[in-house]
Amino acid sequence: MRLISSTLFAFVWLLVTGCASITSKDAVTNKDVTIKNVASDAATINLVNVTSSTAGTTIRGQLRRKYTATGPIPGYLNVKIVRPDGSVQYSGKLDYRRLNRNSKYSKFALSLDDAISKGSTVQITHQETANIISGDIRSQ
Repeated sequence: MRLISSTLFAFVWLLVTGCASITSKDAVTNKDVTIKNVASDAATINLVNVTSSTAGTTIRGQLRRKYTATGPIPGYLNVKIVRPDGSVQYSGKLDYRRLNRNSKYSKFALSLDDAISKGSTVQITHQETANIISGDIRSQ
C-alpha cells in the first residue's frame, strides 16, 4: 500500500510540475543553443540547462570541484552568449553558491530578459581567482 501511494504521489508530482513549465522549452534539447564549458584546474562545469520562454531565458548549472576536497570553490564564472552572426548578446561575470558548507558542488543561475537567438553559443568559463580589489565579485 505504501509503495502504491508513494508511486501515485510521484506520478502526480511529475504531472503537476510538468504542466507548470509547459510554456518554456529546453533550448539545448531542441538544439537551438550550443553550450561550451571551459573548466579550470580547480573545477568543472556540469549540468548546464538553458530554458527559453516568453518571459526570457534562464541558464542554470552546477560547478564541481575536480578534487575530493570540500568547501568553497574560489573564483567566478564568465558567461558569454554569442549570436550566430558573431555579435555578443551578453557578457558578464556570474557568482555561484554552494549547496552546504561541506558540498563539492556549487549551483549557478542567470536570468535574462531577452530570448537567446536560435543557433547561439553559450560559453561558460570558470576563473579560479576573483577580482577582490574591486569588490564586485563575491566568491562562495
